[in-house]
Amino acid sequence: MNLSEVSYTLNMINNYLTDPPLTPVELQNVVGSIDKYVNFDEKELAYKVLDYIDKVEEATSRDVREALEYKKDPIDSALAWLVKEGFVVRKRRYFKAIKKMQWREEFMDEGRKIHYDMPYFHEMATFREGDLVIIGAKTGVGKSHIAVNIMKRLIDQGVKPKYVNLESANRFLSIAKSLQLKEGDFDWVVNFSPETMELDDDAFTIIDWLLPDDYAETDKIYKYFAEQLGRHRGILVVFVQLKATGEFFAPNQIEMFPSLAAKFLYDDDSGETGCFQITKVREGKGKSRFGRIDTVYDWSGKQLLTKEEHLAKMAGVKAKPKTNVSLEDVEADKDVPEDFM
Repeated sequence: MNLSEVSYTLNMINNYLTDPPLTPVELQNVVGSIDKYVNFDEKELAYKVLDYIDKVEEATSRDVREALEYKKDPIDSALAWLVKEGFVVRKRRYFKAIKKMQWREEFMDEGRKIHYDMPYFHEMATFREGDLVIIGAKTGVGKSHIAVNIMKRLIDQGVKPKYVNLESANRFLSIAKSLQLKEGDFDWVVNFSPETMELDDDAFTIIDWLLPDDYAETDKIYKYFAEQLGRHRGILVVFVQLKATGEFFAPNQIEMFPSLAAKFLYDDDSGETGCFQITKVREGKGKSRFGRIDTVYDWSGKQLLTKEEHLAKMAGVKAKPKTNVSLEDVEADKDVPEDFM
């Protein structure tokens, strides 16, 4: 029995069977002495604690006490027993339930290749369901322009993306209208705490843009995204801020989780030419794991084109994609016909 059930039972025994009965104060002292111990033969409280921690994933002793409405001593005893018996593990102030591995023998269909071309990066890498892509850019570079151009390329392939915006809706909606997108082409929401949101199943989601409250906690945010993608699959593209020097904040933590990480950098202040500088590729389509994709921005139509697409548009022909563009290839323009130069 739990403490309230013990108290009720002792009160009944005291009222009907004890002669003379204990006073209310004496009875309460007896109940209070029992409260110092946990009966682990029954394990009721311990398993209540374990069930709570399993649901919330991690909790402090205080969290457990407030949730289950028990006093400190029995909760601490229950937690100590759970740690000793290998049900939970303690990391600093937090307790986490140890997950039993769900071993399988069959080949899973998880990690399947996506059925569409990843905008801008399709020729650089192979993308699979559950992949995370991180794109960094400096202040004022136009992260929303890049994000909406990615959506445009997806929509043209019959994919309906989901767009999470942390600013006023007017800016990205005006860009969408300039790209001839219409209502119903994509879903959008303004959410100032994307690190707490639940992803939809098999969705292509774009977060524009993520600003952690504490960059020291960056790994926890992306670990949460990785867990979300593990449950819901799909693709998640996250735009982040770069330092004035063009470097990622907390670069080691940021590049731990994505299948591809890239920086978008302009060549000069005109904002007309720039590039995606690839800093990490998990599953490349060639030997190179780094490289760049040169771009040209069409201010009139709000289009972000690859250099090859721009040259082909000027020549009136269809662009030939570059496979595994390396820094050397771009600098030498090996794949660009002389007639285009």
